[in-house]
Amino acid sequence: MATAIHEALHHAARIFVSRYGAKALDDWEEERTLVSAECTALLVDVTGLSSRYGWLVEEDHSRCQELGRFIRDRHQPGVLYDSARHTGGVCAAIFHRDALGSPKMAESVTFTISGGTLIATDASGKEVASRPTP
Repeated sequence: MATAIHEALHHAARIFVSRYGAKALDDWEEERTLVSAECTALLVDVTGLSSRYGWLVEEDHSRCQELGRFIRDRHQPGVLYDSARHTGGVCAAIFHRDALGSPKMAESVTFTISGGTLIATDASGKEVASRPTP
């Protein structure tokens, strides 16, 4: 779940800033429920390749999206890749819903900002992730 929290924190903040502007982050608080699911499909695995192909973890996602389209257009169910936001973490892009099963609510997190740092806390209030603001 740690990788999912880091990725969700990053993307939620970017979406918020694009809608309301960076100054609005001063008052930002957002709750998210993370869902886990079993993957029953064989996925294309590009993990471990980011050291050779740095564009796999760059902020500009255009080449990654191109790779994803290439894989999806060949009727593959999805791709595993290194997380750009959580060192050692792995993400999955799933292209076909039937590749996933048994969804469960896994964890609730709250995203806030303090002193220019984005913070994710779990239901008990414990900090579980942080990163600089975008």
